[in-house]
Amino acid sequence: MAHSLARSLQRLSLMRTTIGLAAMLMWALVGCSSSNQGGETGGGGSHQGEGGSNQGGGGSTAAPAECFEVKPGCVVASDAERITTPDVPAEDRESLARNNASFALDLGRALDGATKNLVYSPFSVSTALAMSYAGARGDTKEAIAKAMRFELPEDRLHPAFNHVDLELQKRAESTREGGGFRLRTANALWSQLELTLQQPFLKVLVESYGAPVRLADFTNAEEAEGLINTWVSDRTDGLIPKLLDGNVEPATQLVLVNAISFKAAWSEPFKEEATKPGAFERADGTSVTAQMMRGTQETRHGAGDGWEAVELPYAGTPVSMVVVMPDPGTADAFEELLDGAALEELLDSMQQRSVDITMPKFSFRSSASLKEALQTLGMGVAFSPDADFKGIIAEGELNIQDVIHEALIDVDEAGTEAAAATAVLFEVTGGGAPVPAEIVVDRPFFFFIKDLATEAILFAGRVNDPTAR
Repeated sequence: MAHSLARSLQRLSLMRTTIGLAAMLMWALVGCSSSNQGGETGGGGSHQGEGGSNQGGGGSTAAPAECFEVKPGCVVASDAERITTPDVPAEDRESLARNNASFALDLGRALDGATKNLVYSPFSVSTALAMSYAGARGDTKEAIAKAMRFELPEDRLHPAFNHVDLELQKRAESTREGGGFRLRTANALWSQLELTLQQPFLKVLVESYGAPVRLADFTNAEEAEGLINTWVSDRTDGLIPKLLDGNVEPATQLVLVNAISFKAAWSEPFKEEATKPGAFERADGTSVTAQMMRGTQETRHGAGDGWEAVELPYAGTPVSMVVVMPDPGTADAFEELLDGAALEELLDSMQQRSVDITMPKFSFRSSASLKEALQTLGMGVAFSPDADFKGIIAEGELNIQDVIHEALIDVDEAGTEAAAATAVLFEVTGGGAPVPAEIVVDRPFFFFIKDLATEAILFAGRVNDPTAR
């Protein structure tokens, strides 16, 4: 992959622009003990109910706990339960990981990250849209599958998503006692009062995503956004306080939501006293002075024609950040050529060795509608009056109104904290000591955060200026 990629880059003969590519693969594992908090066991729970601290943004409305009445904020009782031991063969797990990685890279290309910093959660977006996919039919279903890179038939796709989510939950539970690791994921469906939803669709959402139906009155937009924002804020530890802000419209009928929150310490923290100001060259060739962390680690490192990479493990969990930095001036071309299989090959080529690491601290958030990016990837029909979501409601017509995504990341000497949330809004429509390798991350880079066992990409992005907020 490295040689063919380098040859392609050489043929492009791009202008010399120093752009770094940092890929952060973040696999979060959310634990939820049997506290019966619906939609929240690393992506969902098998029981319904409203938990949380009732703190959040987007309005002061707090959803009542364990409320099963027909009123906003309450949960619709269901006989279905989360399948906690899905039978998913290894080839299905590998297919989903590879396809989701390809979608993660496709989405990154479709978003505007060429000059600005970018962070997003492929895990969150994929999960929210997979839930939407469960209700799609006909051409709409085919378009979503193509854009999302889904290759598994639906009866195997949703169990595969369930398997990943439950595996993440197990890892979170296994590290909970240590106190240095936090990962939560949660799913929910917010439905208009009295809207009749198709039972097979609801069954899939509960069994494979732990997502109960929660009620809202979208004719009262401020109240509805307040309920959803409070739910998201509670499940992202207050990091995403206001996902929705004027997005609910009179035609809105339901909202599918995923939320994820992650915090972990480095396996080998950087020493604060070693952090010094250093030059970081931005995409346009200009330089800024960033706070550069420095340290030597025994870790996986790789280099090929046109790129260099290093892995930064987190403590007590099989989760790591991988930083991938292309040669100066080639990041855009590198990104265009990178797909899931190529990224997997790149990561597999990395070897354990001593590495002197210099990289910047950075902290920023991204918030945007994904509608245009998803349309670019081929999902246009899902947003149009021609959309077919008869699997969600039998009477009337639904189309996706918008997909709102927000993510943040904070990387320093101690570790990483990140969170994200996605809302899919539907509307009614018509020899001796080896010489250490060295990597100085002093130009724009992509980042990914990854769980090594499941290979799911939870967060990804691009840093063009680590000093920008």
